[in-house]
Amino acid sequence: MEYTWESMLESKREFLSARLNAAFCGCDGETPCGSCDLPVVKTMAGLVICDYHGESLTIRTLATRLQKDVRGQGCLPETMEYAYASNVVTVGRQLGSVSREALEVYTGYDEAGLMRLREESSEAIDEAQVSLYGHPFDY
Repeated sequence: MEYTWESMLESKREFLSARLNAAFCGCDGETPCGSCDLPVVKTMAGLVICDYHGESLTIRTLATRLQKDVRGQGCLPETMEYAYASNVVTVGRQLGSVSREALEVYTGYDEAGLMRLREESSEAIDEAQVSLYGHPFDY
């Protein structure tokens, strides 16, 4: 689908407006709080139109593509999650600031949480090795 500059700017304006209104309301921006008439911020983030490698697409579409591109040890959810989060952060660095923020809000992954996910992934691999092969040097 081809998007216009106007629709791209409007999608970013609506996302930023939802973020700002959620901050003033005091709600988390993820679930409707009842005291404000806000669209859910994550939904608005998914509708942001970004330019990625010369192609205009929504953050939701981009996140779906990134998830499909994940390669890793499929039997360990932690490694798959880390691979997806790593893809999100890498692609986020290539986007403009509003698009990057929308991608982070939509997926729930950002650079700050990447180290924690990496450690969880490493621990899961270690636990799987011990479960399969036992502790090293156990004779």
